[in-house]
Amino acid sequence: MLENITIDWKWAGIGAVIAIVLVLVILFVTNSGFISYLGVLIAAIIVGYKVNVDYKNGSVHGLASGFIAGIILGVIIILRTGAAGLASNVGLGAGLTIGALNAILGIAIFGILGLLGGVIGALIKNYV
Repeated sequence: MLENITIDWKWAGIGAVIAIVLVLVILFVTNSGFISYLGVLIAAIIVGYKVNVDYKNGSVHGLASGFIAGIILGVIIILRTGAAGLASNVGLGAGLTIGALNAILGIAIFGILGLLGGVIGALIKNYV
């Protein structure tokens, strides 16, 4: 099914950078983690639009860019919550554990939103 799809890592990386920037900007402006997920969706729509083969290719590229962005932001979350746990009475271990759970959830959400955005971007390119 997906054996003929090769990932253009340039666009997957560009999409990850766009997603990270948009997520951080939206999070900074709105102070809402839920609304900041729109940054991943927008970035994946751009990637799906730019790779322009079909919806399967757009979905794979959106998924890759979402996972890359999720992993990078996940590491930042782990470091931030670990430092917060160390600074409070909770401790470093609890902070790192909470950060790791948040990172795993974020990677999954980023991947799903990247997949959806990639499909939407490819469909926009092919049918609009």
